[in-house]
Amino acid sequence: MDPLIRLGPGAGALVFAAIVVWCHVKRPDVVPATQGVSHYAVGSTDAVMAIGFLSLAGALVVAALHLFPNAFLTFAAIGLFLVAATPMPDPRAQPWRGPAHTIGALAFFAFSAVGAVLASIGEAWWVLSIAVALVVAVVVFLASMSVATRLAGMCGWFQRACFALLVLWLFAVSLLPVSAALYNLFARLKWLN
Repeated sequence: MDPLIRLGPGAGALVFAAIVVWCHVKRPDVVPATQGVSHYAVGSTDAVMAIGFLSLAGALVVAALHLFPNAFLTFAAIGLFLVAATPMPDPRAQPWRGPAHTIGALAFFAFSAVGAVLASIGEAWWVLSIAVALVVAVVVFLASMSVATRLAGMCGWFQRACFALLVLWLFAVSLLPVSAALYNLFARLKWLN
């Protein structure tokens, strides 16, 4: 496999992570505890955050098409494309944008978590562990969106945890051949001693 394709998901995920960190610094008006990263897609950081969403969606597409033939990862990418296409609406926006954004986001989180677990079966234990942690984070995040839970005031942090775990997973699967080569090298060195 072409090394650029292998590294594509990790690179796209890291671009997304760098953009979110930059937006976090640039936009102190967005409260991370209660507001999701979609709020960065409105205002002075709108174009940059759209690039971030598209970068992460692209990383999922490359992972789905070239690393793990997986419809769930493809559906997650489609959900994130919808999120990028329908930024958080302001009161003057078309009424359909809010529901479209929410549907895209729910599809993204659910399909990315399931897709990551299914793609990780048979891979290194630590890759599967990251995928399972992503599933747990998505469940907690979705629960935190309910005002009936005590987690409601932390939904922004839980969403960021989901994104962080997905970025980590995409980076990890990009480096699987490197980690396997290092493992084999150390195993040989241990055998030589």
